[in-house]
Amino acid sequence: MLSSTKHALNRVSEFIVVGMSTGKTRWLRTDKLPEHPEVKTFSIHPGAVRTAMAECIGQEIMQLCIGDAQLPAWTTVRLATGKDDYLSGRYVSCNWDLDEVASKWKGGIIRDDAMKSRLLLPLVA
Repeated sequence: MLSSTKHALNRVSEFIVVGMSTGKTRWLRTDKLPEHPEVKTFSIHPGAVRTAMAECIGQEIMQLCIGDAQLPAWTTVRLATGKDDYLSGRYVSCNWDLDEVASKWKGGIIRDDAMKSRLLLPLVA
C-alpha cells in the first residue's frame, strides 16, 4: 500500500554564470517536476549564505548574507512536515517567516494561484 503523503527534494539548475551561484535559477524548473499531484514540490531559494564564495563577491553582498546554512535546512524540514503544503509547486524564500506568510498571505496565494513560475500561451482561436 502506498503512503498517502510524499515529498521530494531536488536541486535543479538551468545554467551557470561564471562567478555566480546557480541557486538563483533552480526555482525556475521545480514547479514543472510533479506529474503526480500527491507528490509535493517546493521551489526553494535558500537565501544568501555566508560562504567562501560569497566572501569573494565583496562586502556589499556579505551584508545581505545570513549567518549559516541552518535557516535553509530548517525551512526544508518544515516544508517536509506537510504544514505548508499550500506552497507546493510555488516559490519559497528561506528568509520568509512562514507563519507570517500563512497568516497574512495564504488566502491570496491560493485564490490567485500566485508565486508560480510558468509560461502561459494564448489559446488558438
